[in-house]
Amino acid sequence: MLEGIKPFAMFGQTDDMARDEVGDEEFATFVERGQLVYEGIHYPDESYTRHYYALPTETWRIKAMHALKSEDADLKFPSFTLDDYYRMVGFLLGYSKADVETFIESSRARRERMAHRQ
Repeated sequence: MLEGIKPFAMFGQTDDMARDEVGDEEFATFVERGQLVYEGIHYPDESYTRHYYALPTETWRIKAMHALKSEDADLKFPSFTLDDYYRMVGFLLGYSKADVETFIESSRARRERMAHRQ
């Protein structure tokens, strides 16, 4: 992130995890120095906390990701498919379009395999 390749990072923590299990401890120094901005948002309906880190000029990505992850996202974006959702998240995290499309294809294949097992 500090090299400007990725503008934003996100870590997840379920309510039954300890904070030190999240894996983002190396970001703390950069937050203290003002090189990164941190925001943690708890989503009680999911029993989940998301830990967001952004470059100081990219904090809008935290707001956008929160809008996507909030409990009423289905109401905000009713016509969006799961693939659309993955594209938006990938864009916000700074992944290339090719990388996002590769992820979508592998995700589809995984969902299809799981559906055939049931």
